[in-house]
Amino acid sequence: MSAHSPQSRMASGQLIMVVGPSGAGKDSILALVKAAMPDLVFVRRTITRPADDGFEDHVPVSDDEFEALSKTGEFLMEWAANGLRYGIPKSVSADLARGNRVVFNGSRGALPQIAEAYPDIFVLSIEVSKDVLRDRLERRGRETPEAIEARLARDVPDFPAGVQVEVIDNSGPLENAVAQMIDAISRQTRDGTAA
Repeated sequence: MSAHSPQSRMASGQLIMVVGPSGAGKDSILALVKAAMPDLVFVRRTITRPADDGFEDHVPVSDDEFEALSKTGEFLMEWAANGLRYGIPKSVSADLARGNRVVFNGSRGALPQIAEAYPDIFVLSIEVSKDVLRDRLERRGRETPEAIEARLARDVPDFPAGVQVEVIDNSGPLENAVAQMIDAISRQTRDGTAA
């Protein structure tokens, strides 16, 4: 994982990172928040997976293409997770400098390095109970029962000290989680503290 810090020192906007396990409903929540809060900037990630995989709208690239983009400095931050590589475009620094609130789908494992470069980052953690998560992953049908249980048994790293985190509970109806996220973002001020 790498995150480049010089731009963070000049940023006047707010960087908002959404984290949560696969199956927690991040993409569904973000789609509805995006429709409700058009003043936010939602980042389209570059990912080494096909465009027609049924996941989020992203920029699909091969491993070689990702490596070339990385070497030419096209990413503000990047990380690897679950056999894929993820990149956040460097255009995010310009959005922050303009005072925008920028939302991106991130990785909890990459958060320590991202928070080091952007100490005022605001993290929204999408969480669900293990039973709900198991049921969603089973209904999705993309993993074997063994793979699902292995995913559920993974250790979740603690959040770095000093990082502001708000938990969004998506164990119930989707609209409840969407309302929680809209409220959490609305309470944020530009300096990263709750209003």
